[in-house]
Amino acid sequence: PAIMRQLSQPIRAPGVAKPDERTLLTIALRADSFIEKLYVNETGRHVKKGEPLFRVYSPDMVKVQVDYRISTNATGDRDERGALRRLQNLQLPQAVMDEIGRTREPIISFDWPSPVTGVVMQKKAIEGMMMKAGDEMLRLADLSSIWVIADIAEQDIGQIRIGSTARVSFRAFPGETFE
Repeated sequence: PAIMRQLSQPIRAPGVAKPDERTLLTIALRADSFIEKLYVNETGRHVKKGEPLFRVYSPDMVKVQVDYRISTNATGDRDERGALRRLQNLQLPQAVMDEIGRTREPIISFDWPSPVTGVVMQKKAIEGMMMKAGDEMLRLADLSSIWVIADIAEQDIGQIRIGSTARVSFRAFPGETFE
């Protein structure tokens, strides 16, 4: 018997898997610095949040710590707040900030922890090199969620709806399909 039903024809399209751009993170320091030790020294390496990426020495960071120490010894609350703000502007790791607050002693070199769990997508830092303020050292991405950018033929665009499910297969995983 003839019945009403919805016909669907699968659309095949080539695509590219990419990291979700919203998860990309650049590691760049806010002061000229020297990379004393590079713990994460290859692209593709998986890092966990808090894991040390590199050991850094920065004369500028030490100077701001010394200024903070001097201001906390001086009388007047205003000087201390300004020096603390300069430390915060450098975005020093929280463990370093806690140590400075506790001991009031400058930390000459320290480990820089990973702010997120992810994969090293790009590495420009080399052990022993000097990085200028703002230079990209590492680029990290969380690959727990990826984008698949598909090239849909123009005649098939009308059949695509926002929120539709898609089945994706990769050459790297033969016989497996992902929704």
